[in-house]
Amino acid sequence: MSTAKPWVWQSEDAPITKFDWIRSDGELAEFCQQLPQTAVALDTEFIRRTTFYPKLALIQAASGDGRWLIDPLEISDWSPLRELWQDRARIKVLHSVLEDLDVFRTHLSALPEPIFDTQAAAAFLGLGDSPSYAALVLKLFDVVVDKGETTSDWLQRPLTQSQIDYALMDVEWLQPAQEILATQLREQGKLEWAAAFSAQQVESMRAENDPLLAWQRLKGLNRLKPKERALAAHLATWRETRARELDKPRSWLMKDGAILELARVQPKSMRYLERDFDMSPESVRRYGHAIVQEIALALDSDMPEPAVAPALEGSQKNTLQSLQARVIHLAEERQMSSRLLASRNDLEQLILWRAGHQQVARPAMFDDWRYELLQETLQLEPL
Repeated sequence: MSTAKPWVWQSEDAPITKFDWIRSDGELAEFCQQLPQTAVALDTEFIRRTTFYPKLALIQAASGDGRWLIDPLEISDWSPLRELWQDRARIKVLHSVLEDLDVFRTHLSALPEPIFDTQAAAAFLGLGDSPSYAALVLKLFDVVVDKGETTSDWLQRPLTQSQIDYALMDVEWLQPAQEILATQLREQGKLEWAAAFSAQQVESMRAENDPLLAWQRLKGLNRLKPKERALAAHLATWRETRARELDKPRSWLMKDGAILELARVQPKSMRYLERDFDMSPESVRRYGHAIVQEIALALDSDMPEPAVAPALEGSQKNTLQSLQARVIHLAEERQMSSRLLASRNDLEQLILWRAGHQQVARPAMFDDWRYELLQETLQLEPL
């Protein structure tokens, strides 16, 4: 990497001189048919500030010398892109893929495969835990990417020139980054690990989460009494279902902390919501009666208790610290991010599973790409 001052890209520099708009079903079909048989770089722009589901505003693509902006507001037939997503001969290159995958699942009912996540690839190479696109471009190419349009209104039409330049720059460096990172991964014997990790990311987004499992998002359930946990799980399911129906953010109905407190106090009237809970007056006005009714109905029913893992106790906490230290040491030896090997949650799950807690599932590390790496470090005995 050069030691000279990095080039700061700004929209007025206009380094991308040619791109094509895709604004009709016919243009999308032609794009998918004529796209070069090489890797395709992808990114999306979307809005999600006031909705449960992301509102797709733009898809950016780059392949070879071609650059495209796909306007979803003008397209109704997405079948050509769905077919492209399933073309396993063409790698789809993205950076930090989960939000993009969520957008594709919501709007196209299809996920691109196989993918190459440049953020994950960088983490496998020890280039940061979760480096941003801008940070990775700076590290690899000594270029500072302007991020000034990150929070702009991407659903407005027409898009400004600054938005267009910003959108194109978000795919401009993905292909060359993929080529560099893939070469380094191959040289270090990590390419198959990165591919397996990316495949797991796609698989994790295959289906929308079951509302009945919405309680898994709540932190602190294991500090509640059994009946309180059951009520909290019921309220989490109600919130998830209503948020999807209304297409509103979960927190607009009630925050996670409010669910836990409601489960403890179990209020019987609206006046308790207005006075004692972390809920906005608007949320209380719109959803308060329904929440109180749900609490009453749940308490009168046979609520199933969620299979919440217990908190670590005593020596288990010391074991956790020991395992974390071993994972960090292994990650340093392998020159990669420790989060890829085992998170704190992974290690807690391992400890509790070994202790025989029936509500704790067998850790995935026994069955995926991590097993051979972690077998000796974490003493994973094959079953």
